Amino acid sequence: MVKIRFNDEPTEIYEDCFALPASEAPLPASDLQRILCYEPTSEDWDSADLEAYTTQIGSMGIPFSFGRVKIEKNPALVLARGLGSDVGAMWELASSMGIAAQALYDPIASICSSPWRLEASPLPEVYDYEHARRVRAKQYRYCQHVWAEWTRRGQDGLGLVGYFLDVLRFSLICGFYLGELTGHFRSLNLTGQAGRYLLPAIPKLRTPWSVDRWVYYRNPDNMIGVKQRAYQQIDSRGETGGWDFIPWSKLVHVPFLPISGNPDGTSLLRSSWAPLRMLQKYLQIGALSAEVNGVGYIWVEQDPQNPLTEADKQTLVTQLKNYQGSQIPYSILPPGAHKIQWITPGSTVANFSSQISDCERQISLGTNTAHKQIGLQNHGSFAARKQAGAEAQAGWQFLARTLAAHSVEVVLNKFLRLNFPGDSAQGLIFVPRVTDLAIEVRDQQSFSSTLQGLTSAGLISPTPEIESALLAALGLPQGSTTE
Repeated sequence: MVKIRFNDEPTEIYEDCFALPASEAPLPASDLQRILCYEPTSEDWDSADLEAYTTQIGSMGIPFSFGRVKIEKNPALVLARGLGSDVGAMWELASSMGIAAQALYDPIASICSSPWRLEASPLPEVYDYEHARRVRAKQYRYCQHVWAEWTRRGQDGLGLVGYFLDVLRFSLICGFYLGELTGHFRSLNLTGQAGRYLLPAIPKLRTPWSVDRWVYYRNPDNMIGVKQRAYQQIDSRGETGGWDFIPWSKLVHVPFLPISGNPDGTSLLRSSWAPLRMLQKYLQIGALSAEVNGVGYIWVEQDPQNPLTEADKQTLVTQLKNYQGSQIPYSILPPGAHKIQWITPGSTVANFSSQISDCERQISLGTNTAHKQIGLQNHGSFAARKQAGAEAQAGWQFLARTLAAHSVEVVLNKFLRLNFPGDSAQGLIFVPRVTDLAIEVRDQQSFSSTLQGLTSAGLISPTPEIESALLAALGLPQGSTTE
């Protein structure tokens, strides 16, 4: 029996609780020991091995072979794991359907391009005493060092923006983002003297379709780790990603619209799954009917008295295959009464414009992009579209808060607990707030008119102090003014 920490409470667990179903072998002792490396094994908060966080365990899981990435066309993406086996298929839809890619691009681009900042967390009233204020200041300085590293310009992988891209894309498309935590030690002066602290690096992506099994205790709300199957990933030396066990404490998990007990989350495209597939089918049938009508169906009739030889057939097949790609001005047939006929029935061109519009409308409703259809499909005006677009964009703040900001705050929370176990034991962990800067639009003309009216009415009188405060509020340089 061992002790492991779930939800900050020491819990006794027997080794057989780590066993997988009967079809799988139980977790070996090495995996059990790996769990205990990252979690306190007793009520001693200092027992976690911080050195273990400096190395990676899993692999990215993106299918590639001998260094050649094959993410777009690899059939394994379509057959990937998940509810209804749709996680990999959702990725394929988002990569191949323009209407799905557009629904994802707008909120992702808006959130990633926003200026982000780190704010000190407000101090709860119950912690409003001197020791708690010093602890909060110390932890905030630590998080500022992490923030400075993640937002440093010129680094590989786009830093914080690249992390947001991964979190948003995989959470919205596949239902959840999974990253492995790593870090490095650095000497920092947080309390007046230098100390050795573990700083987190940008989490390493672990693709959803590489997760073979969730390993949990009693129910999925008490996760122990994941079994990652990455045999399809082969590096340039011929080594595969293998089948690794990654402890939950070394992972950051960001689901979209999570349900208790369902770590898979919910894909943004799931409600549009049926109309997306129907739209694909309509487009394929429409393209096929246009090809049949434009190119026609080619019919070759042989002379029974002089049948074509195999060489003649091969030559004729080669010529007719090229007919669709380029003009074939003529074809020389072998001796005999052979005939080539082109059948082009005009009635084969099907008009699916109404069905396509219906599918696009249902897809836009499921992906919160219905405002883009206003003014385009013979209903509504562009003014209505602008107003509806503003309402739809208001929902992006939900994504920014629950996905982007949360993905950083959960990492800061884990590393604050690792670096300051004494503060954690007292419940004094203050995670700073990650927030995006809202763009404020001011009507300076109305503001100036209001001030002038108040001055003329004698309600306010200009003084140097008031002028200085007004210039600061308007973001203007300090100086003398005449009004």
